[in-house]
Amino acid sequence: MNKKIIMPIVLLTLLSLAVFVSAECIDSDGGKEYYIKSYAITSQDSTTLYIQEDVCAELKGENIVIGHGSCYGSNCYVREGYCDDNIAKHVDFKCLNGCKNGACLEKIDDSKTCIVEPGKAYYPGTEKCCGDLKSIFGSELEDGRCWCIEDNNNCGGAPICAPCGNGNCENEYNEDKCNCPEDCDVENTLCVVEGGILLPNDGQSCCGDLDTRWNYNVLEDGSCESIQKPSVSGKGFVHQGICIRCGNGKCEEGENGCNCPEDCREECKKHGEVPIYTAPGDDMGTQCCEGLKHRLQKEWFIGDCVNTFEKYGVGGYAGLCLACGDDECDLEYETVCNCPEDCSLSDVECELISLRKGGKYCSYNKEWEKQKEASTECENNFECKSNVCISGECISQGLIKKILSWFERLFG
Repeated sequence: MNKKIIMPIVLLTLLSLAVFVSAECIDSDGGKEYYIKSYAITSQDSTTLYIQEDVCAELKGENIVIGHGSCYGSNCYVREGYCDDNIAKHVDFKCLNGCKNGACLEKIDDSKTCIVEPGKAYYPGTEKCCGDLKSIFGSELEDGRCWCIEDNNNCGGAPICAPCGNGNCENEYNEDKCNCPEDCDVENTLCVVEGGILLPNDGQSCCGDLDTRWNYNVLEDGSCESIQKPSVSGKGFVHQGICIRCGNGKCEEGENGCNCPEDCREECKKHGEVPIYTAPGDDMGTQCCEGLKHRLQKEWFIGDCVNTFEKYGVGGYAGLCLACGDDECDLEYETVCNCPEDCSLSDVECELISLRKGGKYCSYNKEWEKQKEASTECENNFECKSNVCISGECISQGLIKKILSWFERLFG
């Protein structure tokens, strides 16, 4: 073999051996001590490479599931960290008397009162969860982070006995994906339970007959604020969905007037009131009191009733409940543009900039001004009688006709 090829191979082998030899492992309890909480740490040159912490675990089917603060019964284990040839490893050991805070219990404490009522808070000093109930503590915050689920935390409050581990995420017992991930981690379930959050393109759907709605906060003024999270790509935000049971006549947890108006709307919207925007495609007109029409607010029309939504695609939701059809033009909310049944040009005040009527136009000061003659200074076409403003000057109808006639002769 070529010496130029052999030498790099030898050097790489020696370097690998040097790295392996220089690594060291420290076990804080000195070995496989199943009744003592400890850590096995592999490090190299003062840099930690791997940590194996002693944790309580449970046998579920054929798998050992870690992440439990405590466990009891025949399926209760401790995952014990230890050192083997300077490498941190682990072994699963069955705890006959239960496991707590990463260590097997020497014996069951029969002096504590058993709690068998799910959802009940208890005092660990004198009480314990019994039967199929487990102790849960902490919760999921609104931004998705977990709060106070670590063992030996310094957070205030009492833990709760909950049926965590039965396959159902039960909000009534305060279970969520942080304190009961085996039941509530929506990323690892086939469907999302009531009150669970959906993100676009995550491949999940709501369980059973639950409805998928956009997730909103209701602000003090009654408007809706969408709840968003940073996208996985890190570019922009995505709108959250939520699984709720709308249409049962009850305004339940997770529901509000924005995402479930059929259950949570206190009263219908009267003349001049703005419905609560729920989701694209929803009919907000159903929130208007009987007999009222759902129309666009007058501020969103310009000129000769040009709908800026349709022509320019600008603005957010701008609907309004109006008493159109009562033969009265309420100029505070209605114009010939959004309520032609009741209003005519003779009713319209100078509210629509650029609107022309009787030789006048509505100026930016919202005052009627006389349209300008030819050769007069202008800024907009609607200011001129000819409706043509070029280079800051109104052009006469005669000049326009001459220009058009010249083009006809040129191309005729």
